[in-house]
Amino acid sequence: MNEVVIKAARGRVPVIAGAGSNSTEEALDLVKHAARAGADAALSVVPYYNKPTPAGLYAHFKTIAQATKLPVILYNIPGRSVINMPVETVVRLAESCPTIVGIKEASGSMDYTSQLFSILDPSRFTVFSGDDSITLSALIVGGSGGHFGYW
Repeated sequence: MNEVVIKAARGRVPVIAGAGSNSTEEALDLVKHAARAGADAALSVVPYYNKPTPAGLYAHFKTIAQATKLPVILYNIPGRSVINMPVETVVRLAESCPTIVGIKEASGSMDYTSQLFSILDPSRFTVFSGDDSITLSALIVGGSGGHFGYW
């Protein structure tokens, strides 16, 4: 499937591969596969079911970021993963992992999004709205786009 999408895109549009899992090892395999297939970036979700601590989230995403040259976009979706990744963890990851370049933020909280913009440089870190109800507001404060599908 990954290769089919990349081939169909033929470089005309960037392909962001869904490469997340609640298992760090599986997420690493997915990111490596996305890179081999020619994806332009990887979208990695907050581990679901596990309810990791902020330290666990940091370790999970740092491990993924260090294993690839692909740009990595974090995916915060507490409605599916049961936890909301703390803004401080996102900031720490963005500042310490050069391949982490953005977040798809689906908490539904403009406070969360605004905090990200007040701390992180938007020329270095991109915020996509993953919650349709706040996409317009996110764009107004500096967001780069709204919900996008992934494979």
